[in-house]
Amino acid sequence: DVQIIENITPDLIEELYQKIFSKYNQNEVSKKLVEFTHKLNPRILLLRDVRHNGIILGFSAFHWVRSNILFQEFKDNLISEYIRENAVGRTIVIDGIFTISDMENKSELENLEQVILTETLSFCIEKDYNYTIFRNILNNYPLTSLNENLELMGFYRLPFSNEDNPVFVVDMSKPCIINLDTETIIKEPFCQNLNIKKSVIMSRKRLLKSFTTFYP
Repeated sequence: DVQIIENITPDLIEELYQKIFSKYNQNEVSKKLVEFTHKLNPRILLLRDVRHNGIILGFSAFHWVRSNILFQEFKDNLISEYIRENAVGRTIVIDGIFTISDMENKSELENLEQVILTETLSFCIEKDYNYTIFRNILNNYPLTSLNENLELMGFYRLPFSNEDNPVFVVDMSKPCIINLDTETIIKEPFCQNLNIKKSVIMSRKRLLKSFTTFYP
């Protein structure tokens, strides 16, 4: 179940900390999330597992940014100038995508980061946003798998951004939709074969990478 939340309350921030960030410093997480609520049109996309009492699987945080406050947003001349010169139409900033661990995930969904990223971009496209910037607001949060998912979705990593917390951008003015539903047509017993599942995942990544080169 996907929820879009515009009224971000202290109770919600506390719930997100308990479910997602319990291993992190509470003061730092709470401070960053409260700062996020003061941005322009802040929203949270919340993914819940309706089959397991609505447990939170993860969420994204995103907000609108005007071109005249880009330097205020990123505190970097190169980043703000690049975005100002390349952004098309309305611009959204994704401030982070955060999920429970694979061990905690009892749902049927795999790759929660990709699911949340896809849902977030779909919502933003429906709201007529044309350009997306990703920049994680939390320090020391693991980004390796998320960075890969961003690049597979066509995001470009700005080479002059912080190496430990990079900035990614993508033009969404001409989105491309792909149905990745191979698993639904694989019959028993092959659909349960781990080697086949791994092959599907690897082939899917190669397909997505090829699309990002066709439509950079």
